[in-house]
Amino acid sequence: MSDSMYKVLLVDDELYALKAINSKVDWLQLDVIEVLQALNARQAKELLQQHKIDLMVCDIEMPGENGLELLEWVRENYPLTEAVFLTCHSEFEFAQQAITLGSLDYLLKPIKDYDAFTASLKKALDRVRRGREVEVLEASYENARNQWNTQQNLLFEKFWQDLFAQKQSMESESLNRSLKLNGIPLTNTSRIVIIMLSLEEWKEEFTERDEKILEYGIRNVATELILAGRPGMAIQDNNGLNMVLCYLEEDTSLDREELRNNCLKFLEAAEAYLYCHLSCYIGTEAPLSEVLQIYYKLQEIEHHTINDSRMVMFQEDVKELPHVLRLPIPELSGFQVLFETGDKQQLLERIHQYFLKPKFGVITSELLESIYHYYLQLLSTSIYKEGLVLTDVFTTKELRPVDSWRNLQQVAEWTTRVVSTGIEYRNSHSSKSSSSAIEKIKKYIEDHITKPLSREEIAAHVFLNAAYVSRLFKKETGKSLSEYIMYEKMERAKHMLTSSNLKISSIAEELGYVFLSHFTKIFKKVVGISPMDYRKKYQN
Repeated sequence: MSDSMYKVLLVDDELYALKAINSKVDWLQLDVIEVLQALNARQAKELLQQHKIDLMVCDIEMPGENGLELLEWVRENYPLTEAVFLTCHSEFEFAQQAITLGSLDYLLKPIKDYDAFTASLKKALDRVRRGREVEVLEASYENARNQWNTQQNLLFEKFWQDLFAQKQSMESESLNRSLKLNGIPLTNTSRIVIIMLSLEEWKEEFTERDEKILEYGIRNVATELILAGRPGMAIQDNNGLNMVLCYLEEDTSLDREELRNNCLKFLEAAEAYLYCHLSCYIGTEAPLSEVLQIYYKLQEIEHHTINDSRMVMFQEDVKELPHVLRLPIPELSGFQVLFETGDKQQLLERIHQYFLKPKFGVITSELLESIYHYYLQLLSTSIYKEGLVLTDVFTTKELRPVDSWRNLQQVAEWTTRVVSTGIEYRNSHSSKSSSSAIEKIKKYIEDHITKPLSREEIAAHVFLNAAYVSRLFKKETGKSLSEYIMYEKMERAKHMLTSSNLKISSIAEELGYVFLSHFTKIFKKVVGISPMDYRKKYQN
């Protein structure tokens, strides 16, 4: 309907009165495109429910429910509908009630001056027009506000993605400047809790697009149930890892039991409504300047957690974990970046300069041990990002050549040696390691394509964490694990359709589909035609 076109409802128990008004008013002059009529309140309500009525012209005295009672109902259900009253009486009480209920005018019957009546109708319709203009402005404002909020959330997420990808400087002044520039109400000392959402398995087969939509839903539900009104946000990093960032306000701390319960509610909701199994890994409280260590530590915990599933795990409860070590001294700028780019010469020069700086004070055995663990952690993190673990590269003796360190030079030599070996291995073997795991996974899927396959089962075959396997497979092949399995099943189905006379229902059952309709739907989605049409077209 145009903004200048209106619908009017006439309500009067006298039919002749309705006909008189309808015939004597120039409705086109008022931009009225439709005039509806009702003989009582019941009929009027039905028409109001079926049409968007802009103006109701109503008699007050009617048998049963009168006009005032009808207007009270209209005000509750259709508050934007204007009203003009007609009555045979001029009692002040009626006029007072009509005004209280929001009627614009109160006119006596029978109508003698139709010019005055038309003027009253125009006044009411002008108010409708102004109301529409306000609606448009409010909708425009709401749309602009939503766009701004969306844009702001994208800026927030981009900041965190850059930070976790080590594209954001962690130096205090630079960090605070970036936070302010992006409108994030935090500083480098603000305390953060990371809750990593480890996606372990989809309960059904989905396309990559559907999985992205569901992961968006996972982040929304996590925001609602885990944060539960607290400041923070849910994001996805550049590697596809979902997490919740909880901003702790000054002088407040998270209630551990409350957080655990919130996470359990989230896991239940995700399983029930988002068709997936997840686990929550909760980091310790840390200032924003130290969240990178927590971020990688949680990934290490996830990586080594193979058998457990659908659980809530606190970082502080993990007592012993291979190569998940403490970082007691300031980080070496750009270590991961240089390692990932394979710049061995520059990296070793940085390490050399690091050990030359007179910043360690009194050298104690505790300090030497701290430096050792610090570099071991950096090395572990860098190698992990390549899809490897330390034991893929080093022997136990190489990782710990002595029981106790005697001097700083000894630690420096060990650091140079293992970093040099690690970066050389990374440059020549990291892709081979990933490829080997992927080939094993593909072979396992091929050999078990007629059986139900879960991510956990596949991950166990290559001795890796399910969520990690999922991300690795997607990174290396461009397809999600479930999508790859679905396509492989359809390839097997195509072969069986053309090389055998098995019933289509038998083929579906052979490939693990309980319902033929489900199999047919997926086959048509992947191949483009139904199984029956495919057999007719390609058999023999």
